[in-house]
Amino acid sequence: MTQQELFKKIHQAIETKHAFAMFRYPTESKIIAYVMRDECCTVPFSENFSGFVMAPFDPKEDVIGFPQEACTIYEAEQVLGIAPFFSVKEIETSTAKLTHLLLVEKGLQFLKQKGCEKVVLSRQIRREVTQVDYLAAFSSLLRYSNAFVYCWYHPEKGMWIGATPETLLRVDGTRFCTMALAGTKVHGGEASVQWGAKEIHEQKVVADFIQSQLADVSLCVSEPYTIKAGNVAHIRTDIQGELGGVLSLQELIDRLHPTPAVCGIPVHLSKDFILTEEAYSRAFYTGYLGEYRVENQTKLYVNLRCMRLQNNCATIFVGGGITTDSVPELEWQETCEKSKLMLQIL
Repeated sequence: MTQQELFKKIHQAIETKHAFAMFRYPTESKIIAYVMRDECCTVPFSENFSGFVMAPFDPKEDVIGFPQEACTIYEAEQVLGIAPFFSVKEIETSTAKLTHLLLVEKGLQFLKQKGCEKVVLSRQIRREVTQVDYLAAFSSLLRYSNAFVYCWYHPEKGMWIGATPETLLRVDGTRFCTMALAGTKVHGGEASVQWGAKEIHEQKVVADFIQSQLADVSLCVSEPYTIKAGNVAHIRTDIQGELGGVLSLQELIDRLHPTPAVCGIPVHLSKDFILTEEAYSRAFYTGYLGEYRVENQTKLYVNLRCMRLQNNCATIFVGGGITTDSVPELEWQETCEKSKLMLQIL
């Protein structure tokens, strides 16, 4: 099947309000699409589920699952697309910056009062859009070869499009790998990135947390190294281990999600602060998505660098890790840099 033929199937699915998930894995060129054959989309999610899942940031909310047996699955070779056309009107309020600066200040107070190491705070950027070419948007994102690129649609939840650099979990048989990805710096294409103490510490506490969560598992841990995602760079540590014995797949996910890279440390205190103080619902932003137990493999990614399209509104989500060394103005600038990838799509 060609990409054009696949896009026709996807367009038909939206017209008939059938949910779908279309995606391409990092460093690969094959596009895969799960299209539900009926309008009933939400299924009970369990350890025995096999198919595509979309999970929210808050673990108390329902996971949306598209089971293999209820879907028609298509594949096509990718063709890199030109920039999509959107008719866009800015609807962001003039108080957006002040609101985020105040949120960061609250975050700094929270860290001092609770003795926490980190909290990850986010904001929304909203645009009124018409003439949305969502398939061209997805095609345009395919140029980010190191990202998990996706377009996901649910008649009740809207459409989500993104290109995320962060793996939550990959499992092949019993072998699993995850990553600690944190620290952010804008780069201009230079060969190496010089990291400051704040970014190095921010990433280290994420790596340490994951290892502490998996203390009863024999792990292989890499040295930290730099990866680039669009116009920003991050510090990454790879962590590998084996399932079985004390740890099932679902238990492993429960230990990892939400990660400190999108929530904070300690996770439970940071999550409570986020749900109370961010003043909006993240929904699927900083949740996870991907294939679960498909051909003995699980490939799940943290939902970053994404936007939701619903009711003629594009909502872009951006955030950053706040530590006691954070400067509110610099944290605002970091969210502006992180938003550029999705704003370019608009």
